[in-house]
Amino acid sequence: MALINVVKPFLLNLGYALKRFEAGIIEVEEEIASHWYTLLHAERLPDPEPVEPVAEQPAEPVAEPAPAQPEPAVDPVAEPAPAETPAEPAPVEPAAAETESVTIEPDGSTHVDTPDEVSEKVSLKAEAEALGIPVDGRWGVTRLQAEIAAKKSAG
Repeated sequence: MALINVVKPFLLNLGYALKRFEAGIIEVEEEIASHWYTLLHAERLPDPEPVEPVAEQPAEPVAEPAPAQPEPAVDPVAEPAPAETPAEPAPVEPAAAETESVTIEPDGSTHVDTPDEVSEKVSLKAEAEALGIPVDGRWGVTRLQAEIAAKKSAG
């Protein structure tokens, strides 16, 4: 018998039987563990080493606990010190340049703008909006330039 870690569930056809394997660590026959299809979906784990029983050691005497220290007096008027709690990091909002740097092209492909293109895109977007063009956030530099040119030639 061998241990395998099934990473992705799969169905194994052994010719004489179909066996379904779910994700997790499973003990299987050597024939299945070394099968080429099993090796695509699982990793072979080393055989567990036999564990020798540990001889029981005689218990050592337990030392008595030290006497309790008296608690310091508490001033009822003084305000308690605030409990120190670890500060949670503030959620990071993506910068405007990061959210505006991805463009969906007309053919459906995605284009990620360089920093120079992002600053150009921001200025073109502002120019287009100043001309009264309703700007689609998915437009890239090329589309913005075309819309601005069309608006200027029409008006």
